[in-house]
Amino acid sequence: MECQTIVSLFFCPFISDNLSLLHKTINIAKMKNILFLTTYLVMTIHATAQETKKQVADSTKTVVLNEVTVAATKTIDKPDGTLYIPSIAQTEASKNGYGLLAKLHLPQIRIDEALHTITALNHKGYIQIRINGIISSEAELLSMNPKLVKSVHFIDNLGVRYGEDVGYVIDIKTIKTAMGGSVGIHLSNSLTAINGKNAVYAKTNYKNSEFSLNYTFGYRHFKHIKENEIASFLFNDNTIHTIEHHTTEDRTKFANNSIELKYNLADSASYVFQATLSADFQHRPNNYQRYDIVEDGSFINGFSNITTKSLSPSLDLYFFHKLSKQQSITANVVGTKIQTNSRNELNEGEPYLYNVKGNTYSLFSELIYENQLKPFTLSVGLNNSFKYFNNEYTHDVLSINKMHHTRTYFFTEIKKQWDKWGYSLGMGLANVYYTQGASTYNYWLPRPKLSLNYHFNKQWSVRYSFEMSDHVSQIAMISDTKVRTSKMEWNVGNPNIRPSHRIEQFLTLSYNSPRIMNNLVLNARLNHRPNMGKYVRTADNQFLYIQDNQRYIHMFYANNNTTLRFIPDVLEASIGVGVYRFINKGDDYTHNLTAFNGQIGIDAYFGKWTISAYVDNGWSFIEGEKKADNLLAAYIGASYQVGNCMFSLYIQNPFMHNPTLSQYHLLNQYAKKDHSISGKEFGNLINFSFSWNMDFGRKGKETRQRQTHKDTDTGIM
Repeated sequence: MECQTIVSLFFCPFISDNLSLLHKTINIAKMKNILFLTTYLVMTIHATAQETKKQVADSTKTVVLNEVTVAATKTIDKPDGTLYIPSIAQTEASKNGYGLLAKLHLPQIRIDEALHTITALNHKGYIQIRINGIISSEAELLSMNPKLVKSVHFIDNLGVRYGEDVGYVIDIKTIKTAMGGSVGIHLSNSLTAINGKNAVYAKTNYKNSEFSLNYTFGYRHFKHIKENEIASFLFNDNTIHTIEHHTTEDRTKFANNSIELKYNLADSASYVFQATLSADFQHRPNNYQRYDIVEDGSFINGFSNITTKSLSPSLDLYFFHKLSKQQSITANVVGTKIQTNSRNELNEGEPYLYNVKGNTYSLFSELIYENQLKPFTLSVGLNNSFKYFNNEYTHDVLSINKMHHTRTYFFTEIKKQWDKWGYSLGMGLANVYYTQGASTYNYWLPRPKLSLNYHFNKQWSVRYSFEMSDHVSQIAMISDTKVRTSKMEWNVGNPNIRPSHRIEQFLTLSYNSPRIMNNLVLNARLNHRPNMGKYVRTADNQFLYIQDNQRYIHMFYANNNTTLRFIPDVLEASIGVGVYRFINKGDDYTHNLTAFNGQIGIDAYFGKWTISAYVDNGWSFIEGEKKADNLLAAYIGASYQVGNCMFSLYIQNPFMHNPTLSQYHLLNQYAKKDHSISGKEFGNLINFSFSWNMDFGRKGKETRQRQTHKDTDTGIM
């Protein structure tokens, strides 16, 4: 169908029939507006898709049926998650890795194509992106050619191999050309604000060798991010002092540069060697904020300013060797240095200034052996990370924070899948050792993991898993440094804090058919003696925020995600709902919360056109004595592909002039707060993207690609 016909079918009815209706509803609740638009979008796209399918089918019925059967997205249940095989329509309609992942509608995951973020909606942990089994970077996702993606393995039942605090793993399998290469650019910039991220990349292949170069540049300059806070503090004489902060002027500005040079030598049947040299430079100059302070009826002006520069070079060496048909060995060594300079100013009646000069050195190494034995597959591995922090605070904060931090982890795992049954059984042993001043700690924790799965038939399967994992507090909170954050408050490190362990159980019921995919997940997460925040009131009425090992944090949730392929490769949608229960028991407090989450995503493919929409109501959680709300997120977008070029236009947070981005509430007995952040630049934010890619060379082969495992933790408070 011609592009003009598609545009008229989709856009004209939507604009002409509903323009007045949209204007009338602009003052109704924002969530209702977005849900209305999303629902109408489904109906309009569905009608258009049916007409499109009918017209094409009338002329070429056999060809259309064959294309739908062969090209539609395939999903395969695995013991540790789900394997997605993207359709031709999805790969051709995606401009990079972020775009492709968004179109797969991964359960419990929010993917922002414009801002290049991937977020878990159930507080399970951070999301680890891998390419061909190995940790990847944002630059690699931006430079990825989706047409070379074979499959995406969404792992939500992690084995003992993966590190601490990893909630999900997304492993993207790709192919590469044996001869030739590719060059390309990806430009993504906002039209209504100073904000963008751009990438240039090139790679060339000759026989078993590949050379590649990636460069990314991101920037932002916002001036309308407002913070409002009302806080009350209970003094020792039982009087309550109320302080309000209201932003009057602000600036958020940064520029990030990243360059990556990689050499890959690979024989897919035998070995892979890869060396990656990269460097990141970040500059955040004069991020200031002016605000009015109202304290017990009196009025003063407040001011804060933060300037930060950091440089982080990294060298990553990776080697994989297939010892025999059943055996393989993997080795990896990564060295990283982070050099940071920061200037922090605060004036709420009296000046307060401190500078930080930080140097962090880290070395990560890993060795894994795997043997595909007849009764099961055996994996044995050992990894070690060593970090040295040397952070010097000057001016109003006088502290030299030198810390050695080592984590050693040994694991072994067996797994087997036969007929309808499958299992995996693993045991890890973690050791955390660190020194901070006179404080030293040596912590051992076993990490057992059991997973059982059963397939009732081709559509229905069930999986149960049990695991125990370790959690280590942020390095900055282990230091002995004390930093002022407001007139009344300080952040104080605690060298005596100890790592904690978490027990987690999952029950997952899955249904998978060509048109419908559904996942129901029940989870119970028990954190024993975790690192929980608390406020301590001193004799001179200072309120100190510290972290300490307290009683427990428990979380229970039920989440259901459904992907509907109304017309495969033409109209697809996903719907997710979840209910969460949080129970926080500290030494002197109890805070509970029940929260709900829902999201809807839609993709429609009309030849060279792709239409996408997404909305969720955010998520809320409570940890320690802080209740946080991350609010509504929505976008509507369209892309058009011509030749090797793709043009995309996305509108984020439509119908929102000044959206509230987040809120948090402090529930301490001595200090209470209601804090909110809003930003005009984020409302009706229009992003325009242009991608161009040219491949040369015809032969393709599968290989392992290695991306950096470089460190990013500076240990600075």
